[in-house]
Amino acid sequence: MRAYKDKSKGIKFRIHVKRLSPRILHLATHGFFLEKKGDSTDRPMTLSGLALAGANRGIMEEIGPDGEDGILYALEAQNLNLERTELVVLSTRDTGKGEVDVSEGVYGLTRAFRTAGARNILMTLWPLHDELAAEFMIDFYRNWPSGDSSTGGSLRSTPATALRETRLAWIESEDEKKRNPRYWAP
Repeated sequence: MRAYKDKSKGIKFRIHVKRLSPRILHLATHGFFLEKKGDSTDRPMTLSGLALAGANRGIMEEIGPDGEDGILYALEAQNLNLERTELVVLSTRDTGKGEVDVSEGVYGLTRAFRTAGARNILMTLWPLHDELAAEFMIDFYRNWPSGDSSTGGSLRSTPATALRETRLAWIESEDEKKRNPRYWAP
């Protein structure tokens, strides 16, 4: 798995994930959820997604020479190969939202990444403060050694346990912003 910052290579993300099943998939990008309007017949899995490199093309309804629009819709994400992926982190706004169907549940990125095989998903329901979100994730990964006892953590630590430990540490922090759940609560 490679992480690209170069706009010309960022679109390659999708190709690599389709072939590989990364153990951890962490995406810090822009997410979106479009509210359904009126009697719209839009497919619910096309109402949420992630903006990747080249997403401006997708917004303008253009397709690049590589056939990509730069947007990873929930509909596309559900077809990724994440069978061996222990954790997907979507460090972006509104990734936990979706279209609610009373008989089927929520259609959105959560369902998409679960369908793709991800065992655990860490998402948000509102906008994040970029610097604090990055700091929170550093603390989270320190609390989740994921099988590496050399980091000082438990071999049995789970993402849920690490999330709980990180939240508790932030609640007890002397830093006022860290204590405010607006910055770290889902």
